Amino acid sequence: MARLSGQIVLSILMMRGFTPADTSLKDINGLNIRGVVGTSVKLPCLAVRRMLDDPTLIVWFQGNLTDPIYSLDRRGGGTGTHWSKAGGEKRMEFRLILAPERLGILTITQLRYRDQGVYRCRVDYQDTPSVHSSINLTVIVPPTEHLLLDKGGTVVNQTLLTNSLGDSISLQCTESGEIPRGKLEWTWNKRPLSELEDPRFTVVMKDVGNQSLSTIHIHNITRSDHESLISCGVRILDQLISSVQTTLSIILPPLGVKITKKPTDTIDSRTYLFECVSTGASPRSEYSWYLIDKSLDKRVRLQTGSSGMLNLTVERTFHGFTLVCGAFNPFLQDILLEDSLTLRVLYAPEVKLGYGAGIQASNIREGEDVYIECTETARPKSHTISFYKNGLEIEEDKTAGKIISSNILVIQAVTKEDAGQYQCYTENTVGRNFSNILWLTVKYVPVCAESVPDTIGLSIGDTKIISCPVISNPPNVTVHWFFNTSNEYKKYVNLPGMDNSGYQVKYTLRNKGDYGSLQCFGENSIGYQKSPCIFEIQPSGPPSVPENCSSLDPHPTQIKVVCSPGYDGGIQQTYSGELFEIGSDEEGETRLVRNLTTEKPVFTFYNLEPGTRFLVKIFSSNFKGISSTVKLKTTTIKETFRLPLLTKEETVDEVETEADTQDPRIHQENFERKFNKMFVYLGVIISCTSVCACVNMICGWRLYTWRQSLSLNRTSSGGSSPSSAHGRSTEEYTDDSVGTLSPNQLTSRRSGGHPWRMMVDGRTADMELTSVGGRLLQSPASSSTDITETQL
Repeated sequence: MARLSGQIVLSILMMRGFTPADTSLKDINGLNIRGVVGTSVKLPCLAVRRMLDDPTLIVWFQGNLTDPIYSLDRRGGGTGTHWSKAGGEKRMEFRLILAPERLGILTITQLRYRDQGVYRCRVDYQDTPSVHSSINLTVIVPPTEHLLLDKGGTVVNQTLLTNSLGDSISLQCTESGEIPRGKLEWTWNKRPLSELEDPRFTVVMKDVGNQSLSTIHIHNITRSDHESLISCGVRILDQLISSVQTTLSIILPPLGVKITKKPTDTIDSRTYLFECVSTGASPRSEYSWYLIDKSLDKRVRLQTGSSGMLNLTVERTFHGFTLVCGAFNPFLQDILLEDSLTLRVLYAPEVKLGYGAGIQASNIREGEDVYIECTETARPKSHTISFYKNGLEIEEDKTAGKIISSNILVIQAVTKEDAGQYQCYTENTVGRNFSNILWLTVKYVPVCAESVPDTIGLSIGDTKIISCPVISNPPNVTVHWFFNTSNEYKKYVNLPGMDNSGYQVKYTLRNKGDYGSLQCFGENSIGYQKSPCIFEIQPSGPPSVPENCSSLDPHPTQIKVVCSPGYDGGIQQTYSGELFEIGSDEEGETRLVRNLTTEKPVFTFYNLEPGTRFLVKIFSSNFKGISSTVKLKTTTIKETFRLPLLTKEETVDEVETEADTQDPRIHQENFERKFNKMFVYLGVIISCTSVCACVNMICGWRLYTWRQSLSLNRTSSGGSSPSSAHGRSTEEYTDDSVGTLSPNQLTSRRSGGHPWRMMVDGRTADMELTSVGGRLLQSPASSSTDITETQL
């Protein structure tokens, strides 16, 4: 406010054409400055002129008082001495400005009403006369009460809340106690109403005693008036002294609502987030979520509140339901805007397997056609449907009577082999599932459990209880027995000692005429057995020898032999296997190593020495006797890849049993044995290599000395060699089959077994050379020489 007063003073001075440098002006009077109680004001001393002579004393007076209220004494030099009247020293301060323009300003703080009046300033100069100036200070007292009221007389604070959209509102502005009396004026969004020229605004002014009252009427309130700023100010002497204001807040319904976050498809039992947003509501919007089942015309409220978020766990029953979001103003609940969407709920297949129409599950008979239907509920529809029997997928085979048509499995001419557990499997984009287990039970007439005729060996006087090996469904079977020989056909009924079903017969062989074919037929509620079960009654005796015996793939420590069973002699037989180790010679002695007795002709011998030859003897026996023996030669392989594999007839098994692979003692024993043998083989190889090297050196030296001795003998006989007379060198040898050979060629040909003709001292000798123990032995053919043995 003080700054504003100073600016006003300077502006007035400039309008009158006065400048501080004017030297002709003696007194300056008539300036008016306003101040508000409690603020500061600045009073200019216009007597300070721009001239060469500096002011020495500046004195301020108030009104007609002769005593100064403030002074600045510069007569002693420097910045001078300030003095103020008691009581005003803390509120008054004078500031002298000498450059660039001379100006003096007296500042009065904490302005009071009694400070109002005329202030005079006298400036004394050293060489020029004193200059006087005066200023009229007007002190304004603001209103003691300035209020904004609604039409009910309630004080309005920062916000005026109304729901009068389209109606009118009224506000009252009151003020009292100001000096001098001010004027009330209204502004709309900081613009005076006089500038708006809007016919919707009407203002009525009224004074009551020392109180001023102004009422504004605003007609036809619209949505655009929301959050408009209304203010009422007090203006005194063209100065705005006080102002009160409020913001118009209108209760507005929402303009729009939209579900902004929504999944395209939902999956059963999963939780999804939906978001609803509304616009245009004031002061706020609230939301209500609903599920609507249009088929039942039923609306279920899910959630209501200020949040537009909804977490919904979807159920498959929600498919086709309408999810609705409603937005409303809690102060205007009768106005509701809605947005909706239709839920599409997907889920994995739920499958049920059952028989087709007309199929009686408890009465399916062999030879009938069976229809098995796979029914599913799924969304979307499954893209894969398959059928399983006993855990294995069924492939369509029309030639075998298995037809798959969409979700139906057709079994044509069902047999007992088709009985079992059936399931169907379906899969869609959401998931997969198996159906329940459907048991297919097929009723059929009795049949033999084994189709191969059984042979029973009996001696005269023997008795045996024989059971008829029939199976059927239903299992309640009546069995009929028949005996057939070449000259007799008998039917046995009311068998002694057996139950009425006839499953078993007690057969006694009385004489040779009782040998033949014993047959049994079964009968159940489905029908009669078509082909009988046959037992051939034959004389009992020792079993025949096992057949087709062979050893399996070679193995270092195991031998496995497999045979086919021979005739058991009509009695249960057992099989025996004996393993013998063969000596170094083919005809050498054998030693029993292992023996086994089994119910099947399969023999496995473990923990054998690698690289060993064995003889296996196999035979069968029953209580009537022993069969003849089958012999088989085999061997275990050596534990090195450098050794050649044995022939197929001498190979052995490489199959490991579970006991071998799990017993750590066997693993440790095998490892130690292999480790020791490896060092033995390495020592043998090194020894053999050394011996061969020594033998080669000795043989080469002996051959050289022998040749030298032959040459010396020829030289000592004098003259030319007889062999030279025959046209041959003394170092040549004659072979009838290949001609003349050198000594080196003789060495390379000595293993061929040809007769050699040697020329020694003019004599010839036909001989055969064989090597035994590193010695070249002579077998004379027609020799006249004395050579009988040559040491190499």
